[in-house]
Amino acid sequence: MFFATTVSIATFYICAQRHLNPKGWMRDMLLLPMLLSLAIGMSVNNARAVLEAAFNHKSEFNRTPKYGDGSRPATTRRTNYLPIASFLPIIELLFAVYFAFCTWHAIVLAQWSSIPFILLFLLGFSYVASSPSASGSSAGRLLGSHSPGRSRPENPARARRGPLP
Repeated sequence: MFFATTVSIATFYICAQRHLNPKGWMRDMLLLPMLLSLAIGMSVNNARAVLEAAFNHKSEFNRTPKYGDGSRPATTRRTNYLPIASFLPIIELLFAVYFAFCTWHAIVLAQWSSIPFILLFLLGFSYVASSPSASGSSAGRLLGSHSPGRSRPENPARARRGPLP
C-alpha cells in the first residue's frame, strides 16, 4: 500500500516538473523525497481543513505575515501575531513518535524494504511538529503563547538594490 501510494504521488510530481521545467526537471527530482515527506507531514492539518469544510464549520482566515508588496522602499518593522492554541502539534508529534517506533521495529525485524517508506512518514511528521510557524513554534501554537516576529526588511532584494526607478 505504501509503495503504490508513493509511486502514484511521485509520478504526479515528476510529470508536473517535466511540464514546468523540461530541461532541468531531473535536478529538481533530488528534492522529491523531502517533498513527499513534507506533504505527508502536512496531512494532519489538511485533514482538519477538509473536516471543517465537510461539516460546514466556520473558521477564521489567519493571514500569513507579509512584509510588503515591493511598491514602496523597504522598511524594517516588527510584526506580532498571536498563535492559535491547537492540539494539532500534539497529534503531529504523536505520529512522529509512532513512526520512530515503527522505524526501530522494522530495523529489529530486518524489514529493510519498508524502512524508506516509514522514514518518509517519520521525517515529515517530525519536521512539521518541530518546525517554527509564522506565529511561533509548534509548542507555541499548542500553548497559545505570544511569539513576536523578527525584524526584517519588507523585501530583502529591494533592500540591497534600493528602490526601482
